[in-house]
Amino acid sequence: MQVVIKKFIRFSIVLAVLQLSVCVAYSQVLYGTILGNITDLSSQSIPNATVIATNIQTGISANVTSNAAGEFEIHNLTPGIYRVQISAPGFASVAVAGLEVNANVTARADQHLKVASIDQTIQVTASSSALQTDTATIHGELTSRELANVPIGGFNNYQSLLSLLPGATPSRFQNSVMDTPSRSLTTNINGSSRNGNVTSVDGAAIQQVYLPHHTLYNPPTEDIQSVDVVTNAFTAEQGLAGGAVVSVLTKTGTNAFHGTFWEENTNSALAARNYFYNKTYFSQAGSSAPKNILNQFGANIGGPILHDRLFFFSGFEGLSQRQLYPEIISLPTARSQYRQRKRNRPPNPRKRERRRPQCDRDRHRSSSDQVVGIDPIAESSRHLQQLLCRRNLQP
Repeated sequence: MQVVIKKFIRFSIVLAVLQLSVCVAYSQVLYGTILGNITDLSSQSIPNATVIATNIQTGISANVTSNAAGEFEIHNLTPGIYRVQISAPGFASVAVAGLEVNANVTARADQHLKVASIDQTIQVTASSSALQTDTATIHGELTSRELANVPIGGFNNYQSLLSLLPGATPSRFQNSVMDTPSRSLTTNINGSSRNGNVTSVDGAAIQQVYLPHHTLYNPPTEDIQSVDVVTNAFTAEQGLAGGAVVSVLTKTGTNAFHGTFWEENTNSALAARNYFYNKTYFSQAGSSAPKNILNQFGANIGGPILHDRLFFFSGFEGLSQRQLYPEIISLPTARSQYRQRKRNRPPNPRKRERRRPQCDRDRHRSSSDQVVGIDPIAESSRHLQQLLCRRNLQP
């Protein structure tokens, strides 16, 4: 019994370690990383330097110490704007302000410290690098600023902007309004199948199992903080992808309350009428375009629950559409409809097949059966029966 308990405990420990490793792997996709190298003015490494990264919006901080080579790495940072404080004994402290950290992106903060006899702090403004040299992944990113300012046509869907990425085909509809108010779109990346794309929202897969290209939920653009799209050189935690890995990260609460209320309206009264929607083809068609009134609205709010510790964020989206579209269809003529009904008419059960009289069948059999050595008495009897049968059939 003790042996079984020990094996069960070992198995539980191994399973917990595996689950922890999977969570850490996925967190690399949801969060960002800050790394750098700390040296003095002569480019000599400064070990045991203290590095503190603080999120300006939430006040949450993380600190590490540089190694013997003066290098440091801070992982699992929530996307946002950070202030990095670097200090070492005998050197002036450096504060890097405005360092932007995005999901699945590595930001560098290399600094040179000056020797100082007294305590002093040097303020440095961070600048984003146009080229990321710390990872080999090829990706593009849509920030909340782009989602808010770039015009998005139809249903307020962030997937409309995926067409702007290199190697992406124009996005197209793939499902109805009843599935998602934002109308999921599909696209091909670098010539690969659309079923090779993997889409997740806050690390959770939102695809149908039998239709991988079909996303089940698309957050409104007002609720999205960033969209990271990896198109090549996928890392280990970005498996199951052959085309692109789309990671959608929603907004979070901060130390300040903030919210948004929005509505989009599409009205056919402001649109041009299709040339073919006229009285030539439709007797009830007027001079205006067919009715199509779309109202898409929503709101969100976020804020603190415990200052610098716990936050909340919630959003809502609704859709209302009134639509009346005439269609041009081809109908068969009355003659073709009659032929089709006649062809599909079931057989009459009362109409029976006319059977041949028994006497005719016997006569046919007697004429076809030429058997050598037949009995003449039996043959005479058969002819007599046929004669009586014919007389009974006469009117």
